[in-house]
Amino acid sequence: MIAPNNSPVFFLGTAMPLTTYKLVQYLFSEGFYLNAAIYPAVPTKNTGIRITLSRHNQKEEIKALVEAMEYHFPKVLLETANSQPKIKRAFGITETNSPAKTTASETALLLQYETAIQKINKPLWNELLGNQSVFDWDGLSFLENTFTNPACLENHWDFHYYIIKDKNGMPLLATFFTYGLWKDDMLAPESISLQLEEKRKLNPLYLTSKVLGMGSLFTEGNHCYINKTHPLAQQAITLLLEKAEALYHQLNADMLVLRDFEEDNQINDIFHNQGFLKINMPESCIVQNIGWNTIEEFSASLSPRSRKHFLKEILPFEQAFDIVIKNKLTNEELEQAYKLYQNVKNNNHAINTFTYPVEVFQKMDEHSQWEFILLYLKKGASNPLVGIMFCYKNTEQTYTPALIGMDYDYAKEFHLYRQLLFQTIKRARELNRSKIDFGFSATFEKRKLGATIIPKVAYIQTRDNFSMELMGMLQNEALS
Repeated sequence: MIAPNNSPVFFLGTAMPLTTYKLVQYLFSEGFYLNAAIYPAVPTKNTGIRITLSRHNQKEEIKALVEAMEYHFPKVLLETANSQPKIKRAFGITETNSPAKTTASETALLLQYETAIQKINKPLWNELLGNQSVFDWDGLSFLENTFTNPACLENHWDFHYYIIKDKNGMPLLATFFTYGLWKDDMLAPESISLQLEEKRKLNPLYLTSKVLGMGSLFTEGNHCYINKTHPLAQQAITLLLEKAEALYHQLNADMLVLRDFEEDNQINDIFHNQGFLKINMPESCIVQNIGWNTIEEFSASLSPRSRKHFLKEILPFEQAFDIVIKNKLTNEELEQAYKLYQNVKNNNHAINTFTYPVEVFQKMDEHSQWEFILLYLKKGASNPLVGIMFCYKNTEQTYTPALIGMDYDYAKEFHLYRQLLFQTIKRARELNRSKIDFGFSATFEKRKLGATIIPKVAYIQTRDNFSMELMGMLQNEALS
C-alpha cells in the first residue's frame, strides 16, 4: 500500500500500467473486480489499483483478496520487469538499505553509459546515428561545448549517452539524452504558447520544468537507433528505459521525454506499458531527391501544383537578391544575423524553446562545419541583409539548416522565407549532399519544394499532471 490509513479506501501502487493491467486480470480470474487507477486520473507513472471496502464485504472475502494479492503481486512484478524499489521511486518513497539488483536484461546485454561524446567511439556513433541533423559525433561535440553555461540555466545542458550491445559486441541500441530546462508548452499548440509568453514577460521561467529528454532542444530526427531485427531488441529497449528512469529519479527531473519517434505499434506498446503517455509532435521534413543537375530538372521533379508555385513565387524573385555563402561572418554581420534570428524567434512559437544567446552564434562562427547563406536585397546603395540560414554540414552527407533569420519588412513582398528554403536546397546540391534535414514547422511551404513530411510522436512521463491540465484549460479557453 502506498499510504496506510484508517479509511476504507486503499491504493496499491504498481507504477507501470502493464503491471496494473496484469494484476487486475489475475485478480478478476479469481473473482475479484478491482478498479485500475491510470492516466489521466493519476500521473502515468503513479498507476495502481484502488480498493474500497464496505459493510457488504465479509471478513472471509477480504482475507481471500489479500491472499490472492500476496500470491499474484510478486508474480506480476517478475512478469513485467517491475520491482518494489521501482514502485517506491515512482511514488517518491525513500528506500533504505536496498541493494540494486541486476536485471535479466543486463546479464544478456552490454551497456556503455557516458556523459561526454569524447568517450564514445566516433566511427561507431556516426554509423548508427551520424546521418541526421546536428547530432553526428562532431555536432554533439559542438553542442556540448556550446550549451555549457551554468550561469544561464535555460542554456545549460548535461549530456548522457547510451549504447547497448549483445555479448558479441553487436550494437542493438544507441541514443543520447540531455538534461535541462524546458518550457512546458514547447510542444503545445501555438495558441497556448502565445498566452504563456505574455506571463513570461514578467516571469521568464513561468511554467518551465527540469526535463530529461531524448535528443536535445537544438536537434530533431531519429535520436534513437534500434536494431529491430535482433532477437534481443525489446530487452535492449527495456534496459534503456530502466536506466533512463533511474537517471530521471537521480536528477529529480520533472519530466522524462522520449521524442521524435515515427508511429510504430510495437514501440508504442512497450512505452505505454512502461508508463509513458504518447503525444503528437510537429511533423518533420526531409529532402532526399537532390540528384538533379539543373534548375529545370529540379522544377520537373516537383508536383505540377508545386512546380507552378515555384515558377511563379520563388524562381523569379531570386534575382532580387545578392546571395552569399560564408564560413565566417564579420562582427557586423554576426550582429545583424542575430537580430534577424530574434525576429523569427519572437514571431514563431510552433516549437517554443528559449531564445539562444548570441554566444551560440559566435560558437557557430568559430566551427568549421557551420556555414551561412546570406540574402542581401538589391535595394539602391544600401543592399541590406534581409535573410540568413544557419547551416550545419553533417559528417555523413546531411545538410541541416538549423536556424533561420529574416527581416519581416521584406518577407511578404519578396517571398523571403521561400527563397531561403530554395537557396538551401541549391546549396545542398552544390555540396553534393544526399539529404537535407529541414526540421519541424512550415510543412506546407517545405512540401511545395519537394520535402517529404514525416509524422512524429513523443512519449512522456511527468511527476504530476498540473502543467498538462493547465495547458488543456488554456487551449479550451482559446477555442471557446
